[in-house]
Amino acid sequence: MPDFIFGQFMPGKSFIHDLDARNKLISVLLIIASSLLTKSCFWLLLFLFISLLSVRLAKLNLGFFLRGIRFFVFMIFLTAVLQLFFSPGGQVIFSWGFLYLTQMGLQTGVIFFLRFLTALVAMTVFLLTTSPIAISDTLAFFLSPLKVFKLPIDDITLTLSIALRFVPTMIATFSSILDAQKSRGAVFNRGSLLHRMKMYVPVMAPLFLNSVKRAEDLAAAMIMRGYTDGRHRTRFRVMHWRQVDTVVMAAWLLIILLLFITR
Repeated sequence: MPDFIFGQFMPGKSFIHDLDARNKLISVLLIIASSLLTKSCFWLLLFLFISLLSVRLAKLNLGFFLRGIRFFVFMIFLTAVLQLFFSPGGQVIFSWGFLYLTQMGLQTGVIFFLRFLTALVAMTVFLLTTSPIAISDTLAFFLSPLKVFKLPIDDITLTLSIALRFVPTMIATFSSILDAQKSRGAVFNRGSLLHRMKMYVPVMAPLFLNSVKRAEDLAAAMIMRGYTDGRHRTRFRVMHWRQVDTVVMAAWLLIILLLFITR
């Protein structure tokens, strides 16, 4: 999956890149929560439009962006299709054998697809335009009240951000190992299910070893840079909440208010 982009960070200079990471995280959570709360196709399409508009404002190539999330879009679409035929209720629109498409099923499937597609686009834009350090600092900022319970918030948030960024690395490694096995004559799409599973054993073993080696290298690099767990971590780049962040947040609050008024 060479075009896999979920979890990657793409540095750049754009309106979305320059927003405070705390603002972006709040915006993503608001758009996801609002999409889950409403059943109106108008509002769901509006939230999807805003999410796609953020792709443009982040100066990301739309074709590259859509190729990078197509696997997840396909999975969402497949689940939505299942919702179409397995959500009883309402008038039957179409039937084929034991499959029935009802008004309730159609509504449920469309709403499900729009909700999760919006969440996927919004979260992907956030990850593409926010550095791992900024994500870690943002999570630490919002979870800082938990420090009164003696929880190592800085270590937890750093671990979460590293784990998130590790996903595309593992995907790229898996793709490279798979291509290497294919070049040696391995065939992964023939035979029984058990045979196909056995064919992936030579892929999973080096993938696991490579992941362990990367983790050890990362740990060694952090130790050499003086990282110590449980210690208070200072920050070279301090987050700044600017006037444009206030304007964006005010716009979101206005949209949320209109959403609840029109429910």
